[in-house]
Amino acid sequence: MAITIAGQGDIRQRLNNDGLAALGLAGPLLSPVWTQALPVANVANFSFTVAAQWYAPLAGMLITEPNPTGLGLSRLDGTPWPTTTGNAVVFRIHPQARLRLERLMVSNLQPANAAPPDRSIRPVPAIFLITNPGMTFATPWIANAGEQIMPVGDVTMYDEHGLAIDPFAFAAALAAIIAGTPAAGGPTPAGAPAGTLVAIAGLVPAGNFVHAVDLHGRPWQDPPGVNAGISLYTAGVAGAAPIQSQHIGDGLVYAFPTGLTIAADADPSGTQSALTTPALLRFGWQVQGRLNNLPVSWPAAGPQTPARDTMRLAVCDPTFHLLGNITLTARDGVPGADVRTNASQASILREGSPITLLPESRSALGWIGQVILNLQGGNPAAAFQTGPMFAASSYFDLGQWPFPNIPGPNGAWPIAPAATPVPGNDASVMAALAPLKTAVANWIAGSNDVLVTLPAGLPAGVAVRFYPIQILMGVSPDEQPLLRRSDGNATITTGAATDTVRLADPFNLGSDVVRPGGTTTLRMDAALTWLTAASAVPRVKLMGNLHLTVGADVPAPQLPPANILAAMFWRGTASNPMIGAPSRGPFPLAAVLGDPIAFIQGVVRHLSTDANPREAPRLPTMSRNESLFALQLQPGAAADIYRSMLTGAWLTREADAQSPRLANPGGAGWHEVHAPSLVATSQIGFDLWIAAAHRTRPVVPTADVAQAFQTGPIAGLPTNWVLLQANATSVPPTPPAAPSTIAAAVLQTVPAYVETPELAIIPDTDIAAAVNWVTTQLGNWASTPNDPELHRQIARELRSSNYGRRDAQWALRRAIAHARELIYIETPLLAHTTHDAGPPQDPAAAVDLVNALANRLTIEPRLRVVILVPREPPFVTGYEPFSAFFFANRLEVARTLALAGGMVDGLNGQRPRVVIGHPIGMPGRPLAIRSTTVIVDDVWCLQGTSSISRRGLTFDGATDVALVDWQIDRGASVTIRAHRKALMGQHLGVGPTPVGGGVPVNSVGAPAGDWVRLHQPVSAHEVFADALAAGSNRGKLLPLWSGPDPAAPGAVIAHPADVADPDGRGGASFVTTLAAALGGSSVV
Repeated sequence: MAITIAGQGDIRQRLNNDGLAALGLAGPLLSPVWTQALPVANVANFSFTVAAQWYAPLAGMLITEPNPTGLGLSRLDGTPWPTTTGNAVVFRIHPQARLRLERLMVSNLQPANAAPPDRSIRPVPAIFLITNPGMTFATPWIANAGEQIMPVGDVTMYDEHGLAIDPFAFAAALAAIIAGTPAAGGPTPAGAPAGTLVAIAGLVPAGNFVHAVDLHGRPWQDPPGVNAGISLYTAGVAGAAPIQSQHIGDGLVYAFPTGLTIAADADPSGTQSALTTPALLRFGWQVQGRLNNLPVSWPAAGPQTPARDTMRLAVCDPTFHLLGNITLTARDGVPGADVRTNASQASILREGSPITLLPESRSALGWIGQVILNLQGGNPAAAFQTGPMFAASSYFDLGQWPFPNIPGPNGAWPIAPAATPVPGNDASVMAALAPLKTAVANWIAGSNDVLVTLPAGLPAGVAVRFYPIQILMGVSPDEQPLLRRSDGNATITTGAATDTVRLADPFNLGSDVVRPGGTTTLRMDAALTWLTAASAVPRVKLMGNLHLTVGADVPAPQLPPANILAAMFWRGTASNPMIGAPSRGPFPLAAVLGDPIAFIQGVVRHLSTDANPREAPRLPTMSRNESLFALQLQPGAAADIYRSMLTGAWLTREADAQSPRLANPGGAGWHEVHAPSLVATSQIGFDLWIAAAHRTRPVVPTADVAQAFQTGPIAGLPTNWVLLQANATSVPPTPPAAPSTIAAAVLQTVPAYVETPELAIIPDTDIAAAVNWVTTQLGNWASTPNDPELHRQIARELRSSNYGRRDAQWALRRAIAHARELIYIETPLLAHTTHDAGPPQDPAAAVDLVNALANRLTIEPRLRVVILVPREPPFVTGYEPFSAFFFANRLEVARTLALAGGMVDGLNGQRPRVVIGHPIGMPGRPLAIRSTTVIVDDVWCLQGTSSISRRGLTFDGATDVALVDWQIDRGASVTIRAHRKALMGQHLGVGPTPVGGGVPVNSVGAPAGDWVRLHQPVSAHEVFADALAAGSNRGKLLPLWSGPDPAAPGAVIAHPADVADPDGRGGASFVTTLAAALGGSSVV
């Protein structure tokens, strides 16, 4: 077969003959005429009606849409459009043509050298919708610019987020572009048609117009109160205050006369600083730019000025946006909170704190390690001094593993530790690794651990991770694997005969040293990861079914020195054995005595100790899921003295995990763990430091309180969080000198009676009594410059001890109620967040976020949901009734959301609007999700440890950070969208560059197609829906598992909701219910 190849001359001739039309669908050629006769304009609805076939404005595809409501398009008032059934026709602009058009808009309508050159501050259409069409298309039809094929009907236009665009302003913009760039204009059709771009733009009033929306794209609604919204203002005379011209608070489109500004009614001059008054409204252009509290003028003109111009303004009330509705009355479709929440201190809103979102936990450790190394002057063996330093975790190990000291890719394999390239193709490398099958295994004396010694001569530079095979007895094959790759350990080969791997109790023999009789065979699989060259894509292979006979005892190998987590500073644990933490031992769960509060105090104190590590107060079965590492530098060490980290990973070797899909090469990782993290300095760093102080130190000394350290980095510092802060250094910091674009707040989840049980006997309104009690207990608390802050913390502790806190619940309810495009959730637990059994006394305190989400799916047809949850709940062997409850309730959640969401048409067929799946690390190693991440429309993010369950939002202790980035790009907060893409890319094995694990190198260096699709919320959902639908991506995602069959013989009986998923205000009632369920005594 002959193939004709076009040469440069052929291409040049085609461009000379056809101009931009030579680019076809991807070209930005614009038709100067839309209609033969003028259409009928409806400016109030941003629409026009055409009575005859009209000309395609630019190249695109005409597609018949039988369910146009499923497109998720919104009218100006925020309601879905269209509201009627029946066919419509969609004219879809090619994405590359749209990008080229956007560049033309920037170069013609914005000032010279506007940056970025491909980001218009004006909304750009992605699709046209033609309702009541005069004709439809049996198959998609290509329409070239100026081709008279567009069907009659009612025409509206929408951007990539489904938001309505002013078609008359768009016509005026295209007329201006053609005037400035004539080559962009196509030929004028014959017959002097009336519907030119200029004429269509002239059907409605000329000038500048503005439409105000919230960050989700919904019509802006004024906050309650006086002077709480925004208005158009004229300048005052001779320095006087600006004069209000037109209030903007109802979601309508308003004229924006020349010389006026838009400003907040509470501060029309913009003289207040958002750094010191973070609750001020923020506003700015919704498509591109930065929101702040300064008056907004109409954008500077470019080379061309359109006759009509309509901009979209984003407006945000940061308090409402981040914290939710914690008032007593409904606001903008969000119900009010309960009386006790409303009377509590709200979380403090912070502006400008430098915050970094990290997609995994090794980077969080590396960030802390870098801080410590700086204090050591670059010498990791040097001593150092600092102010109060705290670490909190469910539990700690001995810390005998290398602690990273650089965050991000530079602090992980193949950079740190540095990879030694292993040349050759896959077959030759695997052949060189075949001697692994001859490795030698021996018992380690005094333990049930096994030492595996690798043979000499293996290629150096291969990361080897062994997974002992665990046999699950008595489990049917249709429920879960009979064989499982359990936790192992790893090394990187040197080629010498001294390479060893220590496996911790691979036979699950327990704490007593046991030597089974006869021959003991260790069965393992091995993950092998290497680089063929310094810049190559990592290769990862599995070597299965290794059988090693375990030989006689050998001395234990020398362990590496303990890392920073074992240093002498204040630490806090929360040993809930349900999740695998060391047990505090059994204790009686007796009936409530005459004083329920005293009874609860006794139970809580039985589970706690104020030694070091401090065993934080908790209720039976309660976890404290946050892991915190925070320190205060010594006075004068820096202008900003706070360094804090938050993650869901336990501060053990499991946190040293970055690339589970590559078998975590070079890491000490233990479980297959996914734990997105957050690090912060400045004011948010201070707030997390306070949270860590409260977790690791008591408010006052108790009988078993640890004594001050005599040596080490915090030698001589006090032992309780009051005296630790009773100094001028701990006064809350001022805003950062170089603020970030992020606003954030630290949220807390904790049940009643737990924070300081003794404070629960003091009326929650008697702050003076609480301060007097603390003063009396301390005995030596002298007045300090930090007294106001300490009194604030004591007041908060008092109410938290009485009623608990459920901050994340209120924040999530608001975000869900306003979601339009995509809710992305990663959570350790998934269940309804209210139940009929064991509710709080005040029904207003209970919120079922699952039902709220189902309701939002019904209201907003554009909304998609992606939920990633571990295949199994985080409860260990012995707590199967808790797992059984969550299996059943998770399935109920899935059914509720599936029914509400239904199906939606995608590029590859119909897909569910709600996708729920289980991410995978290495094959056969389901991923344990430790942190909770919720991202809504790329403009709201919750990063922390409050899981989506009643337990997770009201009962288990947790810390979260809710944040928004005011830097907007294509309608999204830049930081939040980047975080979502990084998380999704980890699970899918894609990134801006090849990430290894079998992903082939792209021949032109382009990113993987799925990585590109992750940029937009709707297409990101499609990637996950396609992955689960295809069935060929089971190495990345598993479909929702319903759990073991509850009807099988001998099946575990699930605990009731008030035991397995309790409410945090259950108190003594919860403990007695738990006692009845557990038979009166248990390890909890």
